[in-house]
Amino acid sequence: MAENALRLTERLSDDHLAIPLVLQAIVRAGSERAAAATEVRALVDATFDVIATTGSFEPQVRDILARAQLSRQVFYRYFESKDELLLVVLDESWRIVAAYLSKRIARVEGAEPRLRAWIAGVLRQAQDPEASRRTRPFAILGRRLEARFPREYAEARRTFVEQLAGVINDGVREGAFESRHPEDDALIIHDAVFLRQNRHLVLGTFPTRKTVDDLHDFAVRALRAPAG
Repeated sequence: MAENALRLTERLSDDHLAIPLVLQAIVRAGSERAAAATEVRALVDATFDVIATTGSFEPQVRDILARAQLSRQVFYRYFESKDELLLVVLDESWRIVAAYLSKRIARVEGAEPRLRAWIAGVLRQAQDPEASRRTRPFAILGRRLEARFPREYAEARRTFVEQLAGVINDGVREGAFESRHPEDDALIIHDAVFLRQNRHLVLGTFPTRKTVDDLHDFAVRALRAPAG
């Protein structure tokens, strides 16, 4: 299992894709750990379950281990701290959201509608009460995890930024947008949208259609190609 993970890591590196942090945790265990993938996945899934069940911003390791039916020895085989595990869980949750955003983007045609689909999809996580309850802990934990693991956090975020940069690049090719640095512009728009999302999550409020309209209008004005 770990050897398969190592081969997959090499393939992902060749494709210049962000390697999932959960896969990196499995590979670090070494090829002799045949149970690595199963144990790491159990810890990640258990953390998701504990956060979803309790809504806790600080899930206890003992609760995670009880849900996963694993020992502390197993936990520290893969993770040096709880925060390291939470970073992996954050990365996994973002990949789920990114897959959802990709489906939303694929359903529409045109640069501006695709940009709106991305923005609306991000804010959807704070509009739906159940999604908001599950996402809120990560809005609280995110700043701390970014400060502790800046490189890994940026790597996890890269999935969203590259996705949005793709929308901008498509708009440039269509003549709808103008951008000299699509990835830089994508990061600026990403930060603006996620900051608004996180504010709603932290305060327990819900973004409205006008929130989506305002952010979309802001982004389009920043990217719109000059007339003529």
